[in-house]
Amino acid sequence: MAEPDRKIISRVSNENDKDIKIVHFMLCVSILVPIFAWLGICRPNESAGIWFQRSGSLVVCFSLYAEIILLRIRDRNRPFSNKGKTYVGLANEGVLRNIYDKKIGCYQKITNLPLFIGTIIWGYGDLIENYLSNVI
Repeated sequence: MAEPDRKIISRVSNENDKDIKIVHFMLCVSILVPIFAWLGICRPNESAGIWFQRSGSLVVCFSLYAEIILLRIRDRNRPFSNKGKTYVGLANEGVLRNIYDKKIGCYQKITNLPLFIGTIIWGYGDLIENYLSNVI
């Protein structure tokens, strides 16, 4: 089997690391958006419940974008040539998959949580806000 090409691995690792930073940012934003909406930050002339409900759609959008970036990283770690995988490509893939497959799997699981919560907020945010404002 061919030896991995360190230049390719270094370049792809740098691209992957940049994309992982974007995923971190998107996940942080998806957490902060409903908090800011709950606090009424940047709220236009509409009820707090509707504003909180709209934040759910933003949570879903940011989480989906993070998921798309994770898929891009996964695909980048599986290089192809015009005639299929080369021996060097297979060696590079093995190294890259060892480095990033667990990270990607973990991030994909983490990304599912804001997707789920954002969908609930998007659908029922006004009811949640009305209930909690009466309880608190």
